[in-house]
Amino acid sequence: MILSNHLLLQFLQFLGYNVIVYTNNNPGMIFVYFYK
Repeated sequence: MILSNHLLLQFLQFLGYNVIVYTNNNPGMIFVYFYK
C-alpha cells in the first residue's frame, strides 16, 4: 500500500491500528503496513 494521505495514517492510529511506515531508499515509495 502506498500512502499518499497523512490524515489516513492518523485515522488508522485513531482506530487502534498499529502502523508501520518505511521507505525503500526511494523518495517516491513509502510503504505502510497496518494491523490490529
